[in-house]
Amino acid sequence: GSQSEMVKQITKEERVEKKNAFIEKIQRFFREYRRIMVVSIDHVPSNMMAQIRHSLKGQAELLCGKNSIVRYALKHIPDAAGLDLLMDNVRGSIGLIFSNADLKGVRDAIAKNKVPAPAKAGNFADNDVVIPKGNTGLEPTQTSFLQALNIATKINKGTIEILNDVTLIKKGAKIGGSEATLLAKLNIMPFFYEMRCKQIFEAGSMFPADILDITDDQLMTAFHEASANVAALALGVNIPTAASLRFIISNAFQNVAAVSLATGFAIPQLAAATAAPAAA
Repeated sequence: GSQSEMVKQITKEERVEKKNAFIEKIQRFFREYRRIMVVSIDHVPSNMMAQIRHSLKGQAELLCGKNSIVRYALKHIPDAAGLDLLMDNVRGSIGLIFSNADLKGVRDAIAKNKVPAPAKAGNFADNDVVIPKGNTGLEPTQTSFLQALNIATKINKGTIEILNDVTLIKKGAKIGGSEATLLAKLNIMPFFYEMRCKQIFEAGSMFPADILDITDDQLMTAFHEASANVAALALGVNIPTAASLRFIISNAFQNVAAVSLATGFAIPQLAAATAAPAAA
């Protein structure tokens, strides 16, 4: 009896030690890395998890654990902005990826590790599922099964042929038993077991994952548009800003030039400006 109690005691102590080591690791990673990616690990098998860890070596660290312990570890990090936002996202089947690297590269490394997955009844579709037209290889006895799903067919050389491409399941829709059975019969695996980026935490703020899809060109276009809007607003209310300064100087010069031309009072800058086109 006392021996088994000792084993239990050691096991409990080891468990506490393991938990404390995990908490310490989360807090250390939080201090060492500027960016945290919250990833969905739904239906991600352990061998894929190991592959992803290997592919991230040198650029990021993947941590998965009990959500309550992760939140506890984050809650007890002193002087860290925005932790409540991060803790709110530690829900469901998630992992945290800590990195100082370009997160687009990290996401690409994760995406390379996805594997095809079958449709399962009761799950929700991650994307539209389209069955291509053509020969299915199914025997004519299966015709009624396809007709029940409103799929137009004909018999060609002893097998069923689907006449048109068919969107069997829409993205976000619940997968029915008949749809799952048909996809299995056709050997179509329309989904993937994969780790997906959900949110990004940096400098105390949370950002949606699609921020990684914004290109430098899009940023520059948005910046130029914003700059033009600021300049227009500043000119409208007559408040000088860095964005409107060149327009203010240009307008002022035009006014001076108009006065100069009207009065015949020569100014060197105007002479230089009018001489340049003439020389050309």
